[in-house]
Amino acid sequence: MSRLENQERATQKAKNDLLEQLKAQEKLEESQLLEQDTARELISEASKKLTEALQQGQGNVQPVKVAQVMLFAGNEKLNAAAKQLADIRLKKEKNPTSCTSKSGKYRMPKKVLRLYLHHQLYKKRKLH
Repeated sequence: MSRLENQERATQKAKNDLLEQLKAQEKLEESQLLEQDTARELISEASKKLTEALQQGQGNVQPVKVAQVMLFAGNEKLNAAAKQLADIRLKKEKNPTSCTSKSGKYRMPKKVLRLYLHHQLYKKRKLH
């Protein structure tokens, strides 16, 4: 195998690894967004139950306590999901091997880009 083939293989492997890493981060981000939506639904349902229990005002505190527990659980879940999402996004921004720029567009890491450009120049020289 020639040196160029080895460089091509290394470039492709690096590119594939980075794309897999990006997909995994996006999947984590998406799951945390779903967690936040679930928590918001729980909070909404708990708010409705609390409103209903307070409007009935029959002196039965059990529905109020249930609604409070639901609100507490929803808030905890929402806070945890928001923190994890912030951590994921921070890690994504700080990761030097990330394939995205701040604008969110794909960009090739410098090392991979250099190898790619070197390969393209080699091809041009070979053709001429």
